Amino acid sequence: MSHSGNHSQERPGAPVAMSRETAEAILRRHGLDAEGLAAEELKRRWQELARRHHPDLGGDQHTMQEINAAYSFLKPHAGQGGRDLASPRFRGAPVWAWAGHSQAGTVPDEMILRDDDSDRNFLRKRLWELSGRSTQEWTLWAFNGEDMLPPVVTYGTDKIFPEMVQAMMRHGRRGFRSPRAILAQAPNERFEVLLLHSDRRTHEPPVTLWLSSADGLARDRAFLLGLLGRLDAIAAGRSF
Repeated sequence: MSHSGNHSQERPGAPVAMSRETAEAILRRHGLDAEGLAAEELKRRWQELARRHHPDLGGDQHTMQEINAAYSFLKPHAGQGGRDLASPRFRGAPVWAWAGHSQAGTVPDEMILRDDDSDRNFLRKRLWELSGRSTQEWTLWAFNGEDMLPPVVTYGTDKIFPEMVQAMMRHGRRGFRSPRAILAQAPNERFEVLLLHSDRRTHEPPVTLWLSSADGLARDRAFLLGLLGRLDAIAAGRSF
């Protein structure tokens, strides 16, 4: 229930029942649109706002308290570990975090510990946003020339294949060594895998590779054993 009609009865400095919507509305009223801002950018913008309204610099004390209360609610706190508090949520977790998770299972991990693609949750959130908040689940694989790295399941669309490639190249990078190939498996696809990138070349359109088992890429020993030969053939321009 809205209490906007009762504001005139509140004494200055009275506590406000804070929520994300309330905190964002407070900051927006003072010129800071906090929706979707990463933690560091939110902090930087808050600092700029605080300098303009600090009582020692000619600002109003009540306004400064209001701004600080809103920022304190929105900023990541100790123990949150970089929780995404900006995205829409479903059953207690951001929508993007449910990619690859059964709704009947436990609530998925939403912690973002690094603001770059080496962090799989940062990567998943970013691709979901780039896809226009798609609900299609894609499984992305990075192959380092010897092993298939653990997959990343994300919401996305085929329209952002180039962004998927770049994200997975960064995610799978180990020191100076980048993945040799990036593969993607479409939603509900059991036998077809798309080769998006290999040997420093992005494939447009992707190259279709076929699995020999419906148990999934990671369990398909025949596919994994033959992958190096397929990549060599593609690099040499030969059929396979």
